[in-house]
Amino acid sequence: MTMGADGNWQLTVHTPKGDMTWHLAIETAGETFTGKMTMTTGSTAIENGTIDGDQLTWESSLVQPASVKVNGEARLSGDRISGEIKMGMYGTRSFSGTRA
Repeated sequence: MTMGADGNWQLTVHTPKGDMTWHLAIETAGETFTGKMTMTTGSTAIENGTIDGDQLTWESSLVQPASVKVNGEARLSGDRISGEIKMGMYGTRSFSGTRA
């Protein structure tokens, strides 16, 4: 189990409109986590967050600019994080970041 996931993460997300800065706040409880993902269009709660070693997976729901189910996957390595966010009709966004 990854003990170092808790806290705030600053992400550089690669989008068709260029790189954007998003934030991920994580609070772990055993092998699960909750939190908030803040994007340029607002923020959304983390749902069904799970931790398996250094791997994190979660779901979120966006309402802006349209209602979309979001699935995130990330890998932690110390104070670094990387992965991808699948955003339904908006495609998949890769990201990397560091602990804020």
